[in-house]
Amino acid sequence: MRSTLFFKLTLFLNLLCFSITCSSQKDSSYSMELIRAVQFNSGGQHRILTFLKVTPTVPDFKLILSMKLSYEVGQGMKVIDLQKQQANQIRLTVYGNTMVEKYKPMYELIKEKVDFTKDQNIRIILFDFTDISKSPIDNMTMIYGLWEGKNEDIRNETKFTVNVEPIQL
Repeated sequence: MRSTLFFKLTLFLNLLCFSITCSSQKDSSYSMELIRAVQFNSGGQHRILTFLKVTPTVPDFKLILSMKLSYEVGQGMKVIDLQKQQANQIRLTVYGNTMVEKYKPMYELIKEKVDFTKDQNIRIILFDFTDISKSPIDNMTMIYGLWEGKNEDIRNETKFTVNVEPIQL
């Protein structure tokens, strides 16, 4: 009788903990989507710009950047700490609704996919890759996620399949 009660109690606690863990990882305070990726040559450097749109899903959203980025361009997955990288080949920039006036050349690249007049709370995260490959790149994979504001122990990473579009500047 005691062992049956112990078993039922253990099973109940395990199920409870599992459901709490699953729900906390599914619930995110934001949604993030890839809106465009372009490549071009500038000053003898091969550059790729990837734009991610972050849309808050809760009223008290806090943007807490992660410095971990994973990417793959045909040479195996690389995991980079943006603050500790040696070559400074990847830069991260965050834009808000002032992007329209202050950073017009960047905004022109994504204006069809972003409307700051409808939602002034969205943010654009730009990853600027410089010389990560000697040849043009058609496709790449990126994995990135922000830290959750309510629980800074959780980072919901998203894997993006990136089609890189060549442009002339």
